[in-house]
Amino acid sequence: QIFFSDKSYYVLVADTREQGTDFSYWLNTVKQLAGDDSSVLILLNKKFGHGIKFDERGFRGHFGKIIKDIIELDLQNDIAKIPDMQDTVKLHLRQLPGIGDPLPPSWVEIRNDLLDEQENFITFDRFREICAAYNITDSSVIRTLSGYFSRIGVFTHYIDDPVLVERIYLNSNWLVNTVYEVLDNKRVKEKQGRLKESDVKAIWQKKELDFEINRLTQLMHNFGLMYHIPNSKDYVVPEHLPTDQPYDVWEHDGAADILHFIYEFDKYMPKGLMSRLIVSLNRYITDHIRVWHRGFNIELKGTQAEIIETYGAANTFQIRIVGTNKVELLSIIREHFTEVLMPFKNLNYKQLVPCTCDECAIAPVPGFHDYNKLLSLREKGKTGSQCPESGEIVDISYLLQITEFVREKVEQVDDDESLAIIKN
Repeated sequence: QIFFSDKSYYVLVADTREQGTDFSYWLNTVKQLAGDDSSVLILLNKKFGHGIKFDERGFRGHFGKIIKDIIELDLQNDIAKIPDMQDTVKLHLRQLPGIGDPLPPSWVEIRNDLLDEQENFITFDRFREICAAYNITDSSVIRTLSGYFSRIGVFTHYIDDPVLVERIYLNSNWLVNTVYEVLDNKRVKEKQGRLKESDVKAIWQKKELDFEINRLTQLMHNFGLMYHIPNSKDYVVPEHLPTDQPYDVWEHDGAADILHFIYEFDKYMPKGLMSRLIVSLNRYITDHIRVWHRGFNIELKGTQAEIIETYGAANTFQIRIVGTNKVELLSIIREHFTEVLMPFKNLNYKQLVPCTCDECAIAPVPGFHDYNKLLSLREKGKTGSQCPESGEIVDISYLLQITEFVREKVEQVDDDESLAIIKN
């Protein structure tokens, strides 16, 4: 999500000596996050004469619309061929949607002024000053311009975020490196993703960012990379949490009233979903020891839930809920899943609803019905769906009851729960 945007151009450089490039994953990621209007140049870098076995027909057959070209050369030794490759890239860039479209002259001048700025970031006030110099003061036009410049890579700006709105990041490389200074920091890894306020300050103060720490922590929160534990000076980076599950068996395992729900992804599942989900739902975590690399526990009004990326099946998230507010908590979890998955276009996954037939009602783990198929059956006027385990016909309306909880009002969340604030 940091790197990809719509209607953009990417160069995928494959290290052919190691033969370790996961072409399918990266092409799927471009397709999901950047969309079909983006394109990719695949550069097969021959190191020390080592070529690569690349199934061009197969990949073009599946990703043909986004694969713009495939070039094979040795970047170290084929120096004479590099200008030709650069010309190819320039040609592809001119073919991108929107390139060459007429723009208001003032927009071009504003962009040139931004290029003259020598800072890694500027204030929103400074941006509005530049706009005002060209008689652009209307908030709707400034909002449109911010969105356009963000999309084409002139800068990075989160105009709808109450904390980040005041900063416009002109240097994207600096921004990415600043974020990754936390993710790759030795101290973060040694502490298994659990940091004190002093740790976060120590990492970024080396770059003289004392007064930007609040915004940078919020930025990482927005990316699903880190969260602040409310009413504490503690932070969590889920990517570096312990790999070991903190208990042998979930304390409610075997309870009679467990509500099950499953998210099952196709062969492609974006990396880091669990980390983003943990950050998104962190306000419901009451015991931060029960949070690890593959799962976490949450609570709502005494109702407990366990969410894990399953160990027995690939690309599957299992949700188990016990308590009096199971349906409400499931509704909240599904809302956050939807939010986390929103940036991905046409992601293939199933939501599996537990069966309620007589046999499944007493089984430790019930059979499941595909949520979308249930909706389709209902739209066609069908009233029942066959249990995949017992073969019984189950009432569709009853099956869907657990997915149709409507909260009466939006939850009120204290600023301390939603924003990562450090006192400087």
